[in-house]
Amino acid sequence: MAVYNPRLDLARAAKQQATSASVQTLKSVLNQQTIGSTLRKDYTNGGAGAQGPPDVGGWKGFLTDVLESPVGQVVAKAGEVISIPQRLLISPIKEIKDYIDNDPNT
Repeated sequence: MAVYNPRLDLARAAKQQATSASVQTLKSVLNQQTIGSTLRKDYTNGGAGAQGPPDVGGWKGFLTDVLESPVGQVVAKAGEVISIPQRLLISPIKEIKDYIDNDPNT
């Protein structure tokens, strides 16, 4: 014959409640925190979330939109490419001029 003990039922209920899904154990928390998740988290933003700088309005906003567009980036890159021969031509001319003038300060 089995003897009923109410304390045994209370202990079983407490154990089941302690291991329920609503209670996190240290092991489950450590499994969730990987190196990548802790490195990507920004602890310095003070809870501001992923808010960027406010959008610039007016003509500055329009100019920013144009320069950041793909067409604007192509035009900017073309300007850089066009300036390369200029730098290749002017730099040696300046060096030759500095060599010829015999000025010790240049």
